[in-house]
Amino acid sequence: AGRRGATKLHGLIFATLLAKSLTLFLLAFDMEMLSRTGETAVWRQVAWQAWRQVHQTLEVVVFFVLGMGWKVIRPDLRPPEWAFASGMCGLSLALGAAQVACGTAADGGAQTYMFTQFSVNSFCYLVVIVATNFNVLALTRRIAEAEAGPAVGALYPKYRAYLWFRACFLFFVLVPMVANYMAVYVVNWNRTWVNIVVR
Repeated sequence: AGRRGATKLHGLIFATLLAKSLTLFLLAFDMEMLSRTGETAVWRQVAWQAWRQVHQTLEVVVFFVLGMGWKVIRPDLRPPEWAFASGMCGLSLALGAAQVACGTAADGGAQTYMFTQFSVNSFCYLVVIVATNFNVLALTRRIAEAEAGPAVGALYPKYRAYLWFRACFLFFVLVPMVANYMAVYVVNWNRTWVNIVVR
């Protein structure tokens, strides 16, 4: 059961990395064709933007399940937590699809969906931060109350892992500001893929 569970978590992380790689490939292809022909194609824009939405949604799910302690603090999440993750995932994907449709195939409306999706993801990030801090405090308390022995020794790697996870997640939250600065002041239009990589 432990191996199957670990495989599920690893599979989720692998799917996120795969979606990111596919997004970058499709974006590079779109930029290359645009530089050659000077013409935009709606299907190329829809392709990479749709996969970017899939990647961003999977990214939120990965942070959520790790923040809640899946396979780190406890072997599985409770049904309400899975329901919350599924609901947030479905809502974020639906808003992302509407954003792509309005931004490429139609005129206007994309900003509204973008703001709503940003609000949904921000709420999920807030849940991740609260859950991560709670797990750090819970591990600290368990370490302080436990007697010296092999059992308490297993808690220290989990505690350090959560401290690293919290630092990395806070860095991830700050990345959009860096990406926006690069998009405005550093990166040319034909190097948009650099901004996507940073994001």
